[in-house]
Amino acid sequence: MIEAYYFADAQAVNAILGTDLADFDGDVELIRHPKNELKKAFVGFDEVEHGGEILAKLDVPHMLSRPETCAALRTLFGWCSKAIGEVPSDRFRLRDGVYSDLTKQQLDDLQGSVCLPAKAQIETVCRVPGFPPSRE
Repeated sequence: MIEAYYFADAQAVNAILGTDLADFDGDVELIRHPKNELKKAFVGFDEVEHGGEILAKLDVPHMLSRPETCAALRTLFGWCSKAIGEVPSDRFRLRDGVYSDLTKQQLDDLQGSVCLPAKAQIETVCRVPGFPPSRE
């Protein structure tokens, strides 16, 4: 599934694989076999060899900039934000973007802040510079 998100930021894929892909027009979470699509675009694609390099280059704010796509990924970032007590912002389109019907309930069930010391752990897991936003 993670390979589907590569199609939401084609620049990252192109930088690593030397391809000429464009961002997917629709919702990447609906791509049935994203790994197969990558192998069609780049015959030598190897998820271990290339995957980490692509992940390191992904621009998550860009990936979540379209409010009608990436509901599962947005729900994850929404949960992380809520867990550390952040107010939903325009970054990641947390205020107006779609959320996953399957996991949104976990976000709704989360009552306020889990704990502020978790901020560093969440930032490490999410590996997005500047996430969560500074409270300064």
